[in-house]
Amino acid sequence: KMVYVVKEMIKRRIFMKKTVFDLGGMIAGIALLIILLLTSVQLVAFNHSYYRSEYRKLDRPNAIGISEENLMKVTDELLKYLQDRREDLLIKTVINGQERYVFNDREIRHMVDVKDLFLRGYSLRRWCVWIVAACLILLWVFAGKRMWRILARSFIAGATLFLLFILLLIGLLQTDFTRYFNRFHYIFFTNDLWQ
Repeated sequence: KMVYVVKEMIKRRIFMKKTVFDLGGMIAGIALLIILLLTSVQLVAFNHSYYRSEYRKLDRPNAIGISEENLMKVTDELLKYLQDRREDLLIKTVINGQERYVFNDREIRHMVDVKDLFLRGYSLRRWCVWIVAACLILLWVFAGKRMWRILARSFIAGATLFLLFILLLIGLLQTDFTRYFNRFHYIFFTNDLWQ
């Protein structure tokens, strides 16, 4: 009976150890995917060439009454603001032949919320980097060379869950984009300035 009890304790310990390793690998995998997602959003959101291309395609300079050069300067200042490299959005430029402020009070107040959302995204990404690093170090210390097998298995599981979430999100957006666009804003903004 004593041998049976010892065998059961060893089995449970191995199971718990494997579960903890898999969970650590999965957490690292999901954190890595969050890092990649937020970095992808940042690369698009701060890509000047993308804005220039879209402005030209949609003929925004002409519609606004601003030169393309001035529109790009305003865009650059807006992006600096979102990166917390500019204090405010009191930006003047020539629109329809007159120098004036680009953004009205409501737009400026909304952009305070948008900036906060970006800053939270940067913070989340930094935390995820630390989480990935901590998980990798712990796995290396406690699992040694088996870490790579554990990570591969866990990353696949984490990536699968993340992919299923993204597919669900895409499916929801395909059914009624406006509804989920609005829900996003209701979740992340506490006022109606975005409307």
